Amino acid sequence: MKYARADFEGYVSSFELILDYLSDVASPLIAQRLLDEVNQQIEGTLGMPFRYPVYEYDQRFRKMNIKGWNYTVFYAVDTDIKQVTIYDIIHQSQDTPAILNQRFPNTTMDEIDAEIAAYRREKRGK
Repeated sequence: MKYARADFEGYVSSFELILDYLSDVASPLIAQRLLDEVNQQIEGTLGMPFRYPVYEYDQRFRKMNIKGWNYTVFYAVDTDIKQVTIYDIIHQSQDTPAILNQRFPNTTMDEIDAEIAAYRREKRGK
């Protein structure tokens, strides 16, 4: 069974910044290649959500290294609702544990899920 995909607001904004940066310093084609590779790997994960390991420094997330790129996507699996939530994408040269702790400080998955639900309600209301 294929899981549904949900993108956390922080992931969307982080990824947009990365793609804008790559478009400016490299080329729009390079940014498009990264976008395609990330989406392809995420799509594959929806069919096998446990294929990537739990992140050793923060057990709330699984980590998916993007093939051919120095980026890692962090996601969580909700087996109750059959959903993969994409939380962040971070360049591997950055201090990943510190970034995740800053963006999700002492937050449980339930609290993060509540933030996502509130974000979706807000978007529907607009």
